[in-house]
Amino acid sequence: MTTDRVYKPKSSPNEAVEYINSLSNYHFDYKIVKTFIRGVSIYPTGSYVVLNTGEKGCVISQNENLPTRPIIRATEDKYGNPIDKIYDLMICTSIFIQEML
Repeated sequence: MTTDRVYKPKSSPNEAVEYINSLSNYHFDYKIVKTFIRGVSIYPTGSYVVLNTGEKGCVISQNENLPTRPIIRATEDKYGNPIDKIYDLMICTSIFIQEML
């Protein structure tokens, strides 16, 4: 799901998890899906990401209850200028990870 295929472009890790989650209770057992999502580090701490704002940054911490919305330290604005902003994506709901670097 997260790699390009001949017949379909890759999905982001967040999109893949959302898709699997949408199939819980229909194709997958709900408890197993929830355990999988809690156990898989979608955006591992230390990984570099691009936000939908164009800012680049690093995952500095996880939100245990919502692994698709980690805490990010933005280090570069969309123009490449250095910045130092912290975003808790669980709180900043309009900001999301667009791509992993």
